[in-house]
Amino acid sequence: MSLILAAAAAPVARRLVVHVTPEMIRHSRLLDILYFVGTFYSFAVLLIALKTPISVRLRDAAARIGKWPFVIAMIYFALLSVVTTLFEFPLSYYAGFMVPHQFDLTNQTFASWMGDFAKGFAVDVLIGAFLAALSCSQSVACGVGGSLCGSARFRSSSSAWSSRR
Repeated sequence: MSLILAAAAAPVARRLVVHVTPEMIRHSRLLDILYFVGTFYSFAVLLIALKTPISVRLRDAAARIGKWPFVIAMIYFALLSVVTTLFEFPLSYYAGFMVPHQFDLTNQTFASWMGDFAKGFAVDVLIGAFLAALSCSQSVACGVGGSLCGSARFRSSSSAWSSRR
């Protein structure tokens, strides 16, 4: 009986209550805006990179460096990733470094942030290059390759690519 009374007299566990402040709302809205602007900006950068001679130059450079089509596609993806990352860096810097510092959410130094950014980029390129080359080789096998993966041009040399432009 005393055990039941002891359990009934035990204090009730407190629940977590979140008090939403105007600063939290401002931070959330800023992140939402940066997400949508960043997505639109990334698509625009990729479209511009693919529709201008930048893509052709990257493709030709990849063909000069690599010998096998799979490797050429990997190199092309890595080069394209470098170009798009350079154009997207200002937005990444603001969203990833400046905003957390504005709201006192981090005390990470710029050098440390750059190290994390570089590691993330390297992992993205390693995994993405393999997947892009795998996708390209599959599209060639199915006969639906694009300008980089086109069945005849993908297997030929850089000079044959230049003559078809």
